[in-house]
Amino acid sequence: MRDVTLWPDAQTNLWVGTVQNGTWLWNDGAMQRPFSEAAVGTVVRVLFEDRKGRMWLGNEFGLYCWNDGKLQHFAQAEGFQSGEYLLAITDDADGAIWIGTADGHLWRFASGRFTRYTLPSSSPNFRFWSLLAVADGTVWVGTLGGGLLRWRDEQLARCTSADGLPSDTISQLLKDRRGNLWAGSRAGIFSMDRNDLNAFFDGQAKNIFCRTFGQSDDLPALECSGGYQPACWRGRDGWLWFATVKGVVSVEPAKLPSNPLPPNVAIEEMLLDGSAQEIRAGSPDLTLSPGRHYVQFDFTGISLTAPERVRFQWQLEGLEKTGWMAATSARSATAICRRANTNSACARATATAFGTPTLVYVARGDAAGEIWQPSFTADAGRVPEKMPKPARWTNWRRTFAPR
Repeated sequence: MRDVTLWPDAQTNLWVGTVQNGTWLWNDGAMQRPFSEAAVGTVVRVLFEDRKGRMWLGNEFGLYCWNDGKLQHFAQAEGFQSGEYLLAITDDADGAIWIGTADGHLWRFASGRFTRYTLPSSSPNFRFWSLLAVADGTVWVGTLGGGLLRWRDEQLARCTSADGLPSDTISQLLKDRRGNLWAGSRAGIFSMDRNDLNAFFDGQAKNIFCRTFGQSDDLPALECSGGYQPACWRGRDGWLWFATVKGVVSVEPAKLPSNPLPPNVAIEEMLLDGSAQEIRAGSPDLTLSPGRHYVQFDFTGISLTAPERVRFQWQLEGLEKTGWMAATSARSATAICRRANTNSACARATATAFGTPTLVYVARGDAAGEIWQPSFTADAGRVPEKMPKPARWTNWRRTFAPR
């Protein structure tokens, strides 16, 4: 047998779903078929036992349920869409069954009735690759290339790597004992604080903070397995297990050490229309002439603990109206300044060791998804305060600020 997915049920049986060999049951050292191969086909990618002890199966041909020795196939006559390619199944605290499909459909089965949820028609179509239902009624959906979705109050909402996720492909979802969300992706494993996550989806935060784990944490590979269920597991002892393309890894979230040392962030260079500018204290005044200008800041962060995890947020105050940009590993920020009248425009920058931020550029760094660099100011070029400024032009600041 090859390409196997396993599920241990409450009766100490081990269900085995395969590609090309159908479904098997391991019990008392022997393998047997619970039903004929023709009943579901030769491919079974999804196995899930619900709170009532029913075994749910999914594949390219639809949804099946094994209960009290009988197999039921759900199709058009039962209110389910025929030909749906199933990739994930879970249940919630009320016993409702949730199904994710390759066509980007989220189905809910409760009280004998199916209900389908989708993203708005204007959104791209993504495979719904993993599901997790939590106690507050939320259903989390991991997608193939579409980021993370939250179902709540009959609506689906989405966040992506542009909002701070390390990857837009999420093949595994688990919840730890604190209620925080863990995800297996193509960029390693990462965790998210449930309060921060919900704050983003509720419009109270502009981006998401994730703690990432990669090969420096002894992961054999960054890519986590997908396309089968289960591909991850939470044990009774609280340990979380994730399958990667090069083996299985486990973690006990309650005993994970945190990194108390934020990276030292430094601005390395400022470019104005492609030309390097001095940004040290005491440097000549900088004047922006009328017209369009391209401003670029290059920066870096030093962390000997986890250099590959250093991520940055930044603002160009006066130009960026959305607050902190999403945390990424990018070490450069650019902006276009436009001046339509003849007045000179200026940006103001001063330098102090510690104190009130009054500098042009705003950035902060983090090496573990938890600790952002404390507030301090760095050397920068001085720009005169008394130069005429156009309407709506505000002075920039550059500081390294805490979250």
